[in-house]
Amino acid sequence: MTLRDDLLPELMLAWAMPEYWAILAVGATVFVLILSFRLARLAERRRESDRMLLTVHTEIEACCDRELLSQDERKTLITHLNEIDTKREIKKIADSYFGVRKLLLTGPHARTNDLNERDRIRSLLRDVEILANLRQRGRNIVELMVMALFAALTMFVALFVRPLIDGGAPEPYIAFTVELFAIAFSAAIGFMAFDLLDQRAERDIGLLRSVSNTARHKYSQPPGWRLNFDRYADPKADRIFAGILSIAVFAMFASLLVSKWF
Repeated sequence: MTLRDDLLPELMLAWAMPEYWAILAVGATVFVLILSFRLARLAERRRESDRMLLTVHTEIEACCDRELLSQDERKTLITHLNEIDTKREIKKIADSYFGVRKLLLTGPHARTNDLNERDRIRSLLRDVEILANLRQRGRNIVELMVMALFAALTMFVALFVRPLIDGGAPEPYIAFTVELFAIAFSAAIGFMAFDLLDQRAERDIGLLRSVSNTARHKYSQPPGWRLNFDRYADPKADRIFAGILSIAVFAMFASLLVSKWF
């Protein structure tokens, strides 16, 4: 921020202030629209995927209680289920799905002649198929590239292509305010973009995990699989640290701008 006026040619910075705000408004609007649609689809798919995962897990336990599944089959199914839930690669999701399909159709479905029991196995397989289909819908690369392009362009214009402000008593205050806004504006764009990536990474943590020996003794839990609360770690410490760091960095840039303009 403080070296920009010396590094960039004056011709690049000699344009009207209203045009600067107009370009920022257009770039930020397109970025936020794409990000909003992306986050909405990601959140909806995540809710549906979690709901289907818990439904499938409940159905597996019910089939095991009815002795349609052996304990070894139950363990194998849960393992495949977790792989479908946590893997991003389409091939690994497909391998786990076909493992589930083979186990169900050649195992409990082939062992019984009861139509109700066969319907239950078919229903379980159908829900696994829905879950696998939800998980195989990966990133829209074109959408992400367009979003990244507008984010980078908007941040570049905000930080490095601000118009020059010349002379006059009120000009230092105007210039200081504009540059301080440019820093906060660019930081907000960057934070929103990285938050999307952080949500994607958080989704790769499994929703279910096996009950540990500690949980069995501490909470008197029976063996099996439970909801994974480890993925929802207490964010209080991280939020406090992030807040302090953000304020410190913003204050540092503000002090540099004070020394530049006053």
